[in-house]
Amino acid sequence: AWYAETHALPSKAEAARHYAKQGLVQALAPCEAMAGADGRRLAQWAAEYLVRTSAPLGAPGEKALSPEDPQALRPFAIHNPARKRLAVVSAIFGGFDRLLPVDPAWAGTADFYLVTDRRFEALHGWQPVQANYTNADPRRSARFVKLHLPTYFSAYDWVLWVDGSVLICVDPTELIARLDSEGAEFATFRHPDRQGVMAEVAACIRFKKEEPMVLVEALSRLHTHAAFRTPALYETMVMALQPKAPAVRALCAAWWRLMMRGSKRDQLSLPLAIAETPELRVGLLPDTMAYSTLFARASHIKRA
Repeated sequence: AWYAETHALPSKAEAARHYAKQGLVQALAPCEAMAGADGRRLAQWAAEYLVRTSAPLGAPGEKALSPEDPQALRPFAIHNPARKRLAVVSAIFGGFDRLLPVDPAWAGTADFYLVTDRRFEALHGWQPVQANYTNADPRRSARFVKLHLPTYFSAYDWVLWVDGSVLICVDPTELIARLDSEGAEFATFRHPDRQGVMAEVAACIRFKKEEPMVLVEALSRLHTHAAFRTPALYETMVMALQPKAPAVRALCAAWWRLMMRGSKRDQLSLPLAIAETPELRVGLLPDTMAYSTLFARASHIKRA
């Protein structure tokens, strides 16, 4: 009844239909208790609740974003005139994820950028950026953005990367302040289940997460690599980095080189890149992604 009155709908049945088709996409509150300050859209805690319960919240991409579309910035047109310290960046390619909302209150201290090949009707606080690299594999397109953050966002002191399926649950500047105090230049989650690249290769074989010949190639160079006996393994759906730091730039260059030569899986390349960048100050985000109070993982769009 509240939803019908708020959106001038004629009946409760029509309110239910409207919410299923438009409300979830536009991040509208289903009831008064979940509404934010404007009395219509979800409060941030409510968005978190819905994502953690696997509700399909957020806008799916509609159609391909044309190169001439005025909606999106070009990657090298990002200059940070307001001199904010933090850029929050995500990427969605190929309609794999919905665009999740961010709290409008956070725009005062951070800029939010979405690199994409899709056009979104509801942007939820994100500024779209026209992708200037695409791959037949949407995951590799997103990885290109992820590993070239220092190139695109050097006007900021920090960049926080979140995968397209990740909802930010707290003001991201709080996390950056913590990393500043710890002296980290790069931080991400530790892997919740495995330690070491060899364990990841075994998991990829078992769960068929990568082409067999790609894994053979990874093994062929791993046994002589410095990371072979290193127990470090990471989960990189979220990561924070200082884009101006020389060690971070060296890390991303090594990481991309390794990924171009082999698997698209971060777990098979990041530990090697870190081992090749001993000067890098690495930190860990609190807990693991599954138990984080800072971020929540949403489900991907199901494909027919």
